[in-house]
Amino acid sequence: MTLSMLSWCCVLIASLLLYPTSVHSAGTPGATSAESQALTGDEAAAAAARHYREAMALKAEAWHQQEEAANSSEAAARNAALASERSAYQAMIDQLQLALKNSPRYVEAATELGYALRQTGKFRKAIGAYNYALGINAEHFAAVEYRGQAYLAINNIDKAKQDYLTLFRYAPELADKLMSAMDHWLASQPADSTGAFSQWLRERKALAGPSANRSGRW
Repeated sequence: MTLSMLSWCCVLIASLLLYPTSVHSAGTPGATSAESQALTGDEAAAAAARHYREAMALKAEAWHQQEEAANSSEAAARNAALASERSAYQAMIDQLQLALKNSPRYVEAATELGYALRQTGKFRKAIGAYNYALGINAEHFAAVEYRGQAYLAINNIDKAKQDYLTLFRYAPELADKLMSAMDHWLASQPADSTGAFSQWLRERKALAGPSANRSGRW
């Protein structure tokens, strides 16, 4: 398969996996007809960058609403914050789809799309987004770390462990973050069903040293 054909296949797969079929025009998922026809070259890159910035602002808003919900003592206020968080993530998805439509090889946009999909419970679509990002740049290790968390969410522990081992070798700080997510996942599981994985975590922590106990947003 030629390089040009491979690139086209990547774009096609991304369109099938990532863009909702209800948002399309003139065969261009995720963008309006005017945008898809009028923007080329530098204009398309600038539009993609604008959509990405808007998506990052929405991500910050989602995090803010998440904190508001966590700190609220009233059910109504907490539910309102959670609804606002979900709305922000959905809007983030929309913006990132537009960014990718204008710039299909925008690896950061693909990675953040996976993040937003994961936060809305669309774990398999999130994995598709991360795989697409890694098809653009196999060394974009943020996508590996996020993908490992998505694998945890669907209980695919073997895949999550593989992603951890990749990060341990090439991006130790991200390996620490995935290890923290693994700790959270383990704490949510019945103790009698995770013995082997718990042992594996202990062994990996011993190899990683004190840095493996660092925590952060995951």
